Amino acid sequence: MKRLGIALLLLVSHQGLVSLGLLHGTAVDTYVESIRPGYLLMGDEVWITRDITRRHQDAIGREWTSHRDEVLEPVPGGLPEIERQLFQRASHQENVGETIPERRALSSSGESPEHRDLNETDPLSELYTAPLDQHLDWFHAAQRSSPAMSPGRLNLPTPTFGGRQFWSDLQFFRGWRIQQHIYSGHFRLIDPSDIRRAWGTLDDCQKALDEEKRARNLAPMSGTAVIALHGILRSSQVWREMEKTMEQDGVTFVRLDYPSTQKPIDEFAAQLHSVIQSLEGIDEIHLVAHSLGGLVVRKWCQDYSDTRVRRLVMIGTPNCGAEMADMLQRNWLYRGVFGPSGQQLIANTAGYISKLPPPTMEFAVIAGAKGTPDGYNPLIPGDDDGIVTLKSAFLPGAVDSLTVRGLHSFQPWNPEIIEATRRYLKTGALRESGVREPIPLEQ
Repeated sequence: MKRLGIALLLLVSHQGLVSLGLLHGTAVDTYVESIRPGYLLMGDEVWITRDITRRHQDAIGREWTSHRDEVLEPVPGGLPEIERQLFQRASHQENVGETIPERRALSSSGESPEHRDLNETDPLSELYTAPLDQHLDWFHAAQRSSPAMSPGRLNLPTPTFGGRQFWSDLQFFRGWRIQQHIYSGHFRLIDPSDIRRAWGTLDDCQKALDEEKRARNLAPMSGTAVIALHGILRSSQVWREMEKTMEQDGVTFVRLDYPSTQKPIDEFAAQLHSVIQSLEGIDEIHLVAHSLGGLVVRKWCQDYSDTRVRRLVMIGTPNCGAEMADMLQRNWLYRGVFGPSGQQLIANTAGYISKLPPPTMEFAVIAGAKGTPDGYNPLIPGDDDGIVTLKSAFLPGAVDSLTVRGLHSFQPWNPEIIEATRRYLKTGALRESGVREPIPLEQ
């Protein structure tokens, strides 16, 4: 039991629960930085939503942020009632201080815990109590900034956090993304600044994107694209440093978000294929994958193909499984946090990973290590990055390989890894010398 507890603590500390203020070795101060109100449209129902950003700081000065999307309550009367009032007021040019929606209690106590964290007036009060003419101004502003909006649908531009955990990216165009919510199943279109521009059905969002292309005179995509897939419990934010570097080479960098703990790997592979298919005009595609993302690519190779996909860099991918997952697969906390894909990470020879083929495109492997016989993690055999062993990361068939000192969670923004990845996608070699260290296929 003690061994299991140590294993779980090591795993979650690397994989992101630290960023939520859970399971941390030092005291953590947490406060709410912002709460953004908004609307969510589900058929004819309109719901009040909020996006909450929290900032955390531990005793040694490390800072990080976390966010959560919440659906709070339905608007009385739904979309028909809101539209009726909006267009009635618009047609009669009346300036009435009636509010939309009517103020309602958020919980049995009448106050949300997140509101109490702020120790100030309810931050949603502006949305709840704004006069009707203010909502009408928002609606007209939405029409001006998003020409694709239909006057029969309430599609107010609303700031979002980009859908890092509960949305699946399905289409991409110059930073614009069409996403699908994993629970409600509805779709939305967000712009490069993560502003929601349209929502509804997939067809609604595709038409809205086409209108945006025409209205903003957006040129078709061309050249080379790099799609980056994050690991489990992470988001596309981990690729920001690599994105800055890659864009210097004129490539289209696609930071793909997928709900890594909510569904099995098979569904993430289908999502990746949808994004690849959406890259019309792109001549060449490369893939960069961290941890679980590499397994998503291997599953994509098993079920799909696209001749434009040329090279892949796998970073810290447990290609032979993760021994930590073997230890924890029956633990209730691990199962609850890491979800279906966490159960697929086991290193068992009869497990899910053992049935995945090697990548069908040319690929290179970058692995993290301590450079000692026992690595960072005393619970798994050999050298490792704290989560994945060198043996598991080094997949036979790689045309080049590189070992970088460092821990698993910090690999996506490691400068040495970023430069090696950039070099390989351009030249086919990870090292500046051009010398490759391939991993031969097993006889």
